Amino acid sequence: MRSMLLLIGCAAGCATPAARLGVNGLDVWQTNRVTAAALVERHEGSLRPWAAAACAQRPELFALKDRAVTELTAAELRGAEVSLSAIVFRGGVNAGHCYATIEVVEPEDRAQRSVFREDPTGHPPVPEALFATWNAYLETSERVAAPIAHTPCPVFHCLSRGFDHPALASFLPNLEAAVPGHEGELRLIVLQHADAERRAAALFLLAHGHDGPGLVEVAAGALTDPNSLVRNNAARVLGAIVESHPELSVPLGPLIPLANGPTTTDRNKALSAISNAIRSDADRLVVLDRLGPLLLRFVRQENPLVRDPARRILERACGSDERTWRRCVDERR
Repeated sequence: MRSMLLLIGCAAGCATPAARLGVNGLDVWQTNRVTAAALVERHEGSLRPWAAAACAQRPELFALKDRAVTELTAAELRGAEVSLSAIVFRGGVNAGHCYATIEVVEPEDRAQRSVFREDPTGHPPVPEALFATWNAYLETSERVAAPIAHTPCPVFHCLSRGFDHPALASFLPNLEAAVPGHEGELRLIVLQHADAERRAAALFLLAHGHDGPGLVEVAAGALTDPNSLVRNNAARVLGAIVESHPELSVPLGPLIPLANGPTTTDRNKALSAISNAIRSDADRLVVLDRLGPLLLRFVRQENPLVRDPARRILERACGSDERTWRRCVDERR
């Protein structure tokens, strides 16, 4: 009986931090001040309601997020930039799983991890009909709940739902016909427009154009955009190009700082692109020199969005034997 009581007590008190929040994984990145277990122990009352709302995408998640961040920055994480993110997988082996991250940028790390250009303030001309077509494509793909496309992407970048669904098929030729005549305008929007959603959409639209090198240049520049959605879209486009268009050269330099960016989406998209962009021994050495110790920490994270591309980089740079990774990284230090 006494053993039974001990087991019951441990089930209640020995749960992982992630389990206590009701998520499949929880990471705290990047601080040495406090562990995930300690933060959950002290702030479960504010973190758990936020996690439940965020994983279910309920509208109250924003107010709950603000409450939890206020609590964290008034206590253990005072002085740091703090945010919360939760990502729900829609497909694959992790379908339905929700992974949460407490995003931390310490004051001493801001100069390395949050180096972004100033918010654009311009209002260059916008090809409204083209943006209306793009928005109609997005709305239609949501309305018909199109499955993930299996046909190879016919342009430089496609969203996961692609154009396979009959309701989406007509958008592809329309975009391919319209975008080339507006590439100059779209590049200016990415660089100058004050509306971040316009900048983000323009990057995806440019992927339907003909100028591959120009797209690489503007997307690489957008990796320093102050808005995380714009950076996400830029890194996605570059990732698609390095995976499917080996004839185009994608520079590693702009991607490497974003691999330790302030958001999970920064790190995921940059690491994914880097994992495919290593094409020479020189590339391998640059990645190990700049990211090696971070990669060893990333592969211990619970969120597969960061953990898995970090593993792929180490496999490409150091080999498939995990036991050799640390020696491989240490040899470059």
